Amino acid sequence: MVNQIQWYGQCKRVVLHIYEGNTTWESFLDMATQSAEMLNSVNYPVQIIVNRLNAKFPEFQPTKMTAINDLVPKNQDLVIVVGAEYTVEMLSKVVGRRIAPQAFTVNTYYVSSMDEAHKVLKQERDIEL
Repeated sequence: MVNQIQWYGQCKRVVLHIYEGNTTWESFLDMATQSAEMLNSVNYPVQIIVNRLNAKFPEFQPTKMTAINDLVPKNQDLVIVVGAEYTVEMLSKVVGRRIAPQAFTVNTYYVSSMDEAHKVLKQERDIEL
């Protein structure tokens, strides 16, 4: 299956990344670039949901994280990661925040389902989808 990125809902306040199957660093960076372009097309805060429930990501590589950090638009707000393994969550929190602080902020949430992602959006930003 192909990775997808789209506005999630008609309000254009949330961008949804859907990763399927084996994901490469190149495809991950491509999605981050597309996401930045979408966020830069509006002048208000935008939330991101990263759905990786059906994806396998390559090993964590700190050097790749700095490239992602440089892509983060100023209006990126919450990032909700759905389906990340515990080790990915911990590496992101500890290492990611040191080497890519724009990409791995305290506004990053880790949840296990899309329903939980919707709850975070409602609770933190009063956005209902």
